[in-house]
Amino acid sequence: MTDVVWNTVRSAVEVYIRRGDTSRAFLLLERCRLTANERGLKRLGILIRLGTEVFAMGSRTSTSLGIGPLPSDEDLVFLPNQNRAIRAERELLEASRFLRDGKLGLAERQARKALTNFAAIRDQRGEIRAQCTLAATIHLMGDEKQAIKRMVDANLQAQQLGAFRSLENRRHFLRVISPTAKAFLGQKADQVSIAGKTAHELTISRLPAAHISAPISRKQIGVLQHAALGLSNKEIAARLHVTEDTVKWHFRRILSSLNASNRTEAVLIARSKGLI
Repeated sequence: MTDVVWNTVRSAVEVYIRRGDTSRAFLLLERCRLTANERGLKRLGILIRLGTEVFAMGSRTSTSLGIGPLPSDEDLVFLPNQNRAIRAERELLEASRFLRDGKLGLAERQARKALTNFAAIRDQRGEIRAQCTLAATIHLMGDEKQAIKRMVDANLQAQQLGAFRSLENRRHFLRVISPTAKAFLGQKADQVSIAGKTAHELTISRLPAAHISAPISRKQIGVLQHAALGLSNKEIAARLHVTEDTVKWHFRRILSSLNASNRTEAVLIARSKGLI
């Protein structure tokens, strides 16, 4: 029930903000916050607290609603996935703060943590937001190739999910909080859109013909699961306690077995076949 209420409120607030009616947007948030407090809906109150600061940052609005400490782990007394969802939102908010303040190393770390948590609870819209934030951060750190790859992945995921609004809302938010990333998020839009569309069409065209020509081992499934979280070869190697060369070897076997041309396509094929 809490998730339904919050998603409805968030959608309404986004509409008001896009129309430029920020006063109405924050009035709605305040009413929801008061209702949550009156009815003892702690999780809804936490989501409103986190969401309010995001909306305030994205609309450059000064409001007292977002003032106060972020929820700590001691506040997370809900079901495991609910706790993880709140933790992911908190980490993404922290990443946004760091990006706004130019603390790129911290922004990257928190964005990666948020991406991992969103992926773990299968929140694909959350993954899209985290991927965009990570892309903007990596771009400012000077790794243009990886930044574009992240945006392509986010665009492809948005196409599959039909979540273009989530993608565009996040891109707009990032342009507001980080003017130095505005050029990347704006000028690269067409390039990312075309690249994402091409990757999507390639994947769709290959899926019917794709087949598993050799069994995939448990280790290779584990590698794919980590790749689906957006981790690099080095990060996967560290998590699996193997060398980076071993991870590369597994990927060569995976691509051959799934008849895939790249990691993204391998993940999509594996998901379509229920392997991950």
